[in-house]
Amino acid sequence: MSWSSRRASLVFALVAAIATLSAVAPGLAQPRPKRPIEKPADPKGGGVKPGGPAKKESYDLGSLTLPKNDALAGKIEYAGERIKAASKAGTSDADKSDAWANACEALQSLVGRDEDVFVPIQRTSPDGSETTVYVSVKKEAGRLIASMPREGRAFYQATYGPKAASMAKLARETNDFRLMGQVMSLYLYTDSGIEAVSWLGTWMLDRAEFQGASRFFSILINRSGIQDVKERTLIKAAYAFHHAGDTAAKGMVFKELARRGVEVRLRGDPVTVADLRDSIDKMVARVSIQSANDSPIYRSHPNRSTMLPGGTPFLEQSWSQKMVRSDATGDQVKRAENALQARNLPIYSSFAPVTATMTKGDKQTPLLIYRSYWGIHVVDVKSGKLVWDTRSDWSLDSVLGATGKERDSHKMTAYTSWLGYYLQSTVRPQVLFENSVLSTLSADNKMVYAVEDIPVAPPQHMVMFDPRFGGIAPATGWGPEVGSAIQHNKLLAYDLVKEGKVAWELGVPAAAGAAVPLSDTYFLGPPLPLNGNLYVLTEKQQELSLVTIEPVSGRVVRQQPLATTKDLKLSQDPMRRMQASHLAYGEGILVVPTNAGAIFGIDLLSNSLLWAYPYREKDAAPPPAPGGPGPGPAPPGFIRLPNGMLVKATMDVHWQVTAPAVSEGKVVFTAPDAKDIHCVSLRDGARLWSVARRPEDLYFAGVYKGKALIVGKTRTRALSLNRGEVAWEIETGQPSGQGAASAPNADGDVIYYLPVREAINTREPEICAINVDKGIVHAHTRSRKKEVPGNLLFFEGTVLSQTHQEVVAYPQLEIKLAEMDKLVKTKPDDPAVLTERGDYLLDKGDLGGAIADFRKALQQAKIAQATKLKARAKLYEAFTEYFQRSFTKAEDYLKEYEEMCKIDLAGLAGPDRTAAETEERRRRSTFLQLVGKGRESQNRLVEAFDVSRTWHQGEEGRVDPARR
Repeated sequence: MSWSSRRASLVFALVAAIATLSAVAPGLAQPRPKRPIEKPADPKGGGVKPGGPAKKESYDLGSLTLPKNDALAGKIEYAGERIKAASKAGTSDADKSDAWANACEALQSLVGRDEDVFVPIQRTSPDGSETTVYVSVKKEAGRLIASMPREGRAFYQATYGPKAASMAKLARETNDFRLMGQVMSLYLYTDSGIEAVSWLGTWMLDRAEFQGASRFFSILINRSGIQDVKERTLIKAAYAFHHAGDTAAKGMVFKELARRGVEVRLRGDPVTVADLRDSIDKMVARVSIQSANDSPIYRSHPNRSTMLPGGTPFLEQSWSQKMVRSDATGDQVKRAENALQARNLPIYSSFAPVTATMTKGDKQTPLLIYRSYWGIHVVDVKSGKLVWDTRSDWSLDSVLGATGKERDSHKMTAYTSWLGYYLQSTVRPQVLFENSVLSTLSADNKMVYAVEDIPVAPPQHMVMFDPRFGGIAPATGWGPEVGSAIQHNKLLAYDLVKEGKVAWELGVPAAAGAAVPLSDTYFLGPPLPLNGNLYVLTEKQQELSLVTIEPVSGRVVRQQPLATTKDLKLSQDPMRRMQASHLAYGEGILVVPTNAGAIFGIDLLSNSLLWAYPYREKDAAPPPAPGGPGPGPAPPGFIRLPNGMLVKATMDVHWQVTAPAVSEGKVVFTAPDAKDIHCVSLRDGARLWSVARRPEDLYFAGVYKGKALIVGKTRTRALSLNRGEVAWEIETGQPSGQGAASAPNADGDVIYYLPVREAINTREPEICAINVDKGIVHAHTRSRKKEVPGNLLFFEGTVLSQTHQEVVAYPQLEIKLAEMDKLVKTKPDDPAVLTERGDYLLDKGDLGGAIADFRKALQQAKIAQATKLKARAKLYEAFTEYFQRSFTKAEDYLKEYEEMCKIDLAGLAGPDRTAAETEERRRRSTFLQLVGKGRESQNRLVEAFDVSRTWHQGEEGRVDPARR
């Protein structure tokens, strides 16, 4: 058998060896040991009963505090004491049995808790000193169970093993993933618990859920020890680790298999470990290529850094939809634009569309879902026709554009006063475009989920002036409805099939004497649909909680308190209220940003807190707070209220709102209230590196192929994921939104498509295609009608764009090129046709093809003057990019490139001639710079010096830059 045939057979056998399993069912009650728990002694003599009422104490992280529970900490301490008592030499069998029963019951009651908290635990540092750390009570209880001596683990197995085995048996018989997950979560430290982990890993692997499978296999290896894991299971783990991109874990597995020195048998055939590894290594890892279809959340998938199949857009609209319906809203938008342009600030929008596929009967319709200044809209991606829309009662169009009986004077008064303050050029006119809590949505092919809120939060000083919001002076005249809306928002689910009918809503005010789930709550962004649940961060009375919701009914499944913020209330903090907290997920861990000084990691497999990472720098300014009355004008950065009180303005934002990115076991993130970009370990939240934000940095664009991209006002740079070092930096122009990354092309390169308002060279709108691997501009795709692209999204051969003005669909360039190829076949020597195709090839980044078309067009005897001028200009552009990309390969065109720098000045006079001469000098300067750098890269330093001197002195002709 040939090696290729053998490898194919090997892969088939490997995949076939993975058992097919399935999912979903209810949990069972936890067991309890027969012996009662004794009361632990209180060092202070007071006595603390495990499970007693929690003291309201907290762990201070600076900008916020973590909840902790001394009663649970006492239970942990008590369990440790009982383990020591049971392990003590000379203890009677009866006392040992009692001690083991007490320790096991205490620890099992903590492992089985639905809600988790941090507890203070004493640890011995490497230098021998005692220190206090704060850990998850559930994780600490599990650690104590795992660390018990053999006798204690045997007692634990005897006590809880039968119940675990019964649950696991039922889960296997019913193919119930969730029930098996409960076995793992509740009884991980029993024999059935470890078998459940292996079952779950295989279940996810069978469904190509490689990230989840790798997480389960990692738990299995850590829990059992790799030396005790069966060979067949290790093979599955290696397969999962490969496709999840975890090369370190894959290497560890193969090292263990090689250590055992045995042949692996698949379907009865012996296979060496080396052959197996070679076969798996040659498979295409799927970590970076996910579904080519829907992007139901902001940045497509839960890891928030997905690369989707896509390509260069052809910037002529297939269809478009306007964002504004009323003239009154349009006037406010124009005011904001003018104010930003007056200060030369980028017009950056947080409006980001999502996609879903609607199924009605046998018909499937690809849909684009977006929010406008009027409400939520759902359109057919292919035709651009509206499927349904729903108006928001609080939208700018609904309030400012209302007339007659629909006009609400209280809302109008409030909005007019708020916008009048913000739209001053020195305050924050961009606030009209950056409410990411509202402008980002999520979907799951059945529902659309959106936060309903006021589009522009009231300025801090106006709210603090109102006693209804904890203010310090007489009330404003905004009316009770506006007053209520300021103190909470709502989360709504719209039925995708039933034309936007509201299926449920959460966050409504509590009625007198009635309990309403999540009443008077702020939802801090659209929920993340994940594994049959919705996850969303909420804030109520400054307490941050992670809430789990059943998507069809809106039932609150779980509410996990995370922290209490020490910043202002959201009603008094307009910027934080409008900054979405986009949750991310990878390898079984949910990453929860707060925009309030810390980010959390939560293990969804065990519903336990993993880590909390505070990121605010020590020199960060304290939260704004009212100051005492005083005479004179307000100092810079403060506002003086009518009663003389000072209030610090809260307009400072370091980074634009984006989501954390989960990649290769790491979390990379920025936050509006953080000065740095941070990278932490996904497993334990340990800081790996941080890099200071530069003054021109705008947003973190995601992690692609081991590089974290940062987009600035004119430049884009990449940081290595491993160390945070600058991998490359290039000029890209002023961005007009967030881009999209394509899946690796035929050469294995990833291209990031950045929308640009003003390109470096042309000062015109374009999409700048950046080769992430090489750190070069792959292509400049220009908008022929000078339309500015916005936040981009790939979907089924279409490139979608949303700005603050419109939503647009662009076809991919390949479609237009296919048409031009057919035309060139019929007119192979037509200079106009060749020039047009060359222009499209230049947009695509095919420099060789573009140069060939432009040169052939210019070689034609019959060529119109306008076509000739265009072909020369485009050939100059193509040569410039070619010489930047690869000087040595482009060197054959050196003299021809120099010729293209010349502009025909005949017949030009006045301003036209001046402009042409300026352009000629610019081209000549660029040419000399590129030649100088190219000669230097070839180590031809004397020639590089001569060219550099020519460039600096402006002496054309004294030195021949093309000499060799």
